[in-house]
Amino acid sequence: MIIVDTALEQRERDGKPIRIALIGAGYMGRGIARQIIIRTMGMRLVGISSRSVSDALRAYSEAGIDEVATVESVQTLEDSIASRGAAVTEDPLLLCRAANVDAIVDVTGDLELGARMALEAFAHGKHVILLNAELDATVGPILKTYADRAGVVVTYSDGDEPGVAMNLYRTVRTMGFQPVMMGQIKGFLDRYRNPDTQRAFAEQHSQKPASVAAFADGSKLNVESTMMANATGFTPVSRGMRGPQCAHVKDMIGSFSADELLAGAPEIDRARCREVFEQRFTARRMAEDYVRIYEELIARGAQRKTGT
Repeated sequence: MIIVDTALEQRERDGKPIRIALIGAGYMGRGIARQIIIRTMGMRLVGISSRSVSDALRAYSEAGIDEVATVESVQTLEDSIASRGAAVTEDPLLLCRAANVDAIVDVTGDLELGARMALEAFAHGKHVILLNAELDATVGPILKTYADRAGVVVTYSDGDEPGVAMNLYRTVRTMGFQPVMMGQIKGFLDRYRNPDTQRAFAEQHSQKPASVAAFADGSKLNVESTMMANATGFTPVSRGMRGPQCAHVKDMIGSFSADELLAGAPEIDRARCREVFEQRFTARRMAEDYVRIYEELIARGAQRKTGT
């Protein structure tokens, strides 16, 4: 059996730390950078990518590292890592392609970019750890297929709700019990919260108003529950989920019938879901939508120039 802490200690003693590259230097990204640099033996944060290099530099600086190289090519990045330096870049794909990076941590929250980065990382033999719930909920099972083909691992992070819930799920199964329902408890839920109502709180805690609104209005619960459903095969009790109020977690049992708990909740028609998805999100349909948007923007620009 491999215990994570002792395995990392051994890598530290052997001088072979896991070389981590971080993509995203926002609130969560900076926290991860500090954790790896200051607290975690057996790992080394070799590079950070962000749309703004200043944010990547800030992440290193807050962890006590001020001597950082800004790189624009795979070769200069690899040279920095080989010399045990720290590097930042605006191009996340450089981190995915560098030969001396072992694993990528995605903290972007960006669906399209996250998918591109994951596939590029797989193509170059790198493991991917996600703190990108939007990506995992949408195409997580697809990414798992590509990762398996490449012989690497794609996983969500431990410590956040979906990862903790999956650990509990596996523990219960190991004990010989059959899990019949999964969910999350929310101490505060107001479905009418929005970025404007959460702006002051977000600014106070250096977070984005849209993200804080998702924490309060139930969006985050739905996204993370989707990840749990994808991992276990569980299906929603109802569209949009269901959340009975209760004073204690034990009261949840009385909120669902025995048939729901033991026989499973009514399943969503997966064939119909796939049919609708293919109608709305095929490559051709999405390309046509993009072309239509570009044509509208060009037409508006022409109108402004002519004054019509």
